[in-house]
Amino acid sequence: LTDGVYPFVTGGMQKHSFYLLKYLLKSEINVLLYHCTKPENKGELGKELGEVNLDYLEEVIIPFPKVGGMFDGYLRSSMAYSRSIMAGLKQKGDVDYIYAQGFTPWALVDAKKRGEAMAPISVNFHGLEMFQYARGFKSKVIQYLFKGPVKFISQHADISYSLGGKLTDILTSITDKEKVRVIPIGLEESWLRDVNDISGSKETLNVAFIGRYERRKGVEELNEVMSRMSDDSVHFHLIGPIPDSKKNTSSSVTYYGLVKQESEIKDILDACDVLVVPSMSEGMPTVILEAMARGLAIIASDVGAVASEVSDDNGWLIEAGNAQQLYAYLRAAMELDSDSLKQMKIRSRHKVEENFLWTRIINLTIDQIHDDLKRLAR
Repeated sequence: LTDGVYPFVTGGMQKHSFYLLKYLLKSEINVLLYHCTKPENKGELGKELGEVNLDYLEEVIIPFPKVGGMFDGYLRSSMAYSRSIMAGLKQKGDVDYIYAQGFTPWALVDAKKRGEAMAPISVNFHGLEMFQYARGFKSKVIQYLFKGPVKFISQHADISYSLGGKLTDILTSITDKEKVRVIPIGLEESWLRDVNDISGSKETLNVAFIGRYERRKGVEELNEVMSRMSDDSVHFHLIGPIPDSKKNTSSSVTYYGLVKQESEIKDILDACDVLVVPSMSEGMPTVILEAMARGLAIIASDVGAVASEVSDDNGWLIEAGNAQQLYAYLRAAMELDSDSLKQMKIRSRHKVEENFLWTRIINLTIDQIHDDLKRLAR
């Protein structure tokens, strides 16, 4: 159950839904998929999935309703969407296991709590941003409103998935730690760059940022640092829809806008040395793994599950919202000798290959599901 599948809906959760689906099908698991997309996209998902046996897939599209509300509109819409999913599932008959993203199992969990019989329900809230650091009145109000439903769903689902790191600490603080399962996100092997193509520092340090404009993404802090470094031997490459009012006019900054083609993203990353992720809150950013797979060192806020991706062997962790630390570690990256930076970049690439490929993640997921089905059947 998901509120969107990449590429029809963009976002980390939606991309995870796509690859989880793809590798479940590759593993010959029968999947009943509930998602929201335009009606004309029905059947198009098969083309995106590539070489999988679509006989194992049944796709159900439910429009995502738009319910009004200044701060809680998304929550109201999510509950309505969840009710529609539950109504559809009741008509489908038995399933063995329910894997739900975000708020999609809300109505199911509520019904199960009230005594209705149904399959084991698992939920993955990914970033759990409502329990992380936030700036601004609106962000804090939304956090407050989201905490209750997230606690309710996590506490009454049979299984709660964590992506790791501080996210596990958050989950175990709001629900029974015995039901928490830690499984990271992954990448496809095609993201791995040939180690022989990874070079050390050049005359200019090339720094990448990938993300939309959103206060929690730390664009303001990045702008502060870019302004301080406008006369240094560093060039910043920003991928994502950044409004003109938030752009730095320095010649040492290039804006690419929204880039959807993976080949184009790879080309930009391949020309860079370091990825910066100065977010206030995150889950387990796919962009970090993508940059690591292409052989970049990482400077990122120590939030969510980021510490499971980044350590001192392949980058630097900073405090959320700390522009001074971001500046200091960019200076440190500039001052590294060529061989030291190259080794850091190569370690990023190896870390992905050893720990974060979907061929490994799907086996962990399926094995965990089988174990939990046995345990819950006792």
